Amino acid sequence: MEAVRELITTDPEVMLGKPVVAGTRITVEEILRRLAAGERAEDILEAHPRLTPYFLARLSASPHPAVGSPSLRFSRGPGFLGGRR
Repeated sequence: MEAVRELITTDPEVMLGKPVVAGTRITVEEILRRLAAGERAEDILEAHPRLTPYFLARLSASPHPAVGSPSLRFSRGPGFLGGRR
């Protein structure tokens, strides 16, 4: 059985280098956010036919490093939450 890492790729030319499902432009971050929001696996699979139930099950069972792109985070100015950073 393939490890989840083998099903995920990164490429600076694809989705700003975010981890994506191999062969797609579907970010791992998007899938994890949808699962965390309580969306049913069946709905995610319907929206993304290239995904498999096996992939979702493996992704759900795996520990995840922080997802996203730190280089794209915006600093918050003095007007944000009373000036705290």
